[in-house]
Amino acid sequence: MTNNPLTLPVYDSFETALNACRNKGYEYQNLVDVVVKKNKIWHDATQIVPELDLSAIRTLMAIGLALKNNNSEKLTVLDFGGGGGYHFWIAKSAFGRDAIFDWRVVETPLMAKEASKLIKSDGLSFSPSIDSALKNEEKIDLVFTSSALQYCQDPLRVLNELVDIRARYLCITRTPFSLAPDTIITKQRSMLSENGPGALPGEFTDEAIEYPISFVPRIKIQELIQNKYTIRFSVSEEAETLFLGNAPVNKYYGFFCEIKPS
Repeated sequence: MTNNPLTLPVYDSFETALNACRNKGYEYQNLVDVVVKKNKIWHDATQIVPELDLSAIRTLMAIGLALKNNNSEKLTVLDFGGGGGYHFWIAKSAFGRDAIFDWRVVETPLMAKEASKLIKSDGLSFSPSIDSALKNEEKIDLVFTSSALQYCQDPLRVLNELVDIRARYLCITRTPFSLAPDTIITKQRSMLSENGPGALPGEFTDEAIEYPISFVPRIKIQELIQNKYTIRFSVSEEAETLFLGNAPVNKYYGFFCEIKPS
């Protein structure tokens, strides 16, 4: 275990952190355009020779476990924060073109709008909210969210909405949590090229972007989940522990959960 003290500023609210960012966070047009274009390029390439990296294991684990006890020909997935459909194509590549998915990506309004215009595939749709993605569906088999909750304005409120869907399975992955008692809000910096799968498309110029990030106490996440779900297992995805000031943070963590009997 390595202690890496981070000297990032801590903010009293998401709004304050967003105002301190040099752009509009995940509503930044260049960021949205890059993520959508990268997903389109990646999808087109996988139609010829599918090639997955080891990070795809997270997605495949969730889909495989959900399919194991699925009695329907179709698996209905609500993918919160799923960008341009990356996880959908991982699933299609691994489980075969004949696998039937009703895959509903929930994204920011701008991301959902741009992805809907450029990316078309049977079984894949994009929605700007959880409510609009549900479409009065009486059964969602799997709620899946990867590296998304930490970037929401109110992660606990969003997680509560996801839990209230009462999907049979809930999978949270690539999400950092604080081991301290209170939420820590700061901002994250990355290069534009680091967002989305693959290399930066040639028509874009790389640049630094910033967006708010919240490290929610892991114990609060677990308590909220366990109101309606049994945590089948948790995953310490990266052993390294970060320290934001004196507060320890799990760099990446995950949960795979099954709904409790009514």
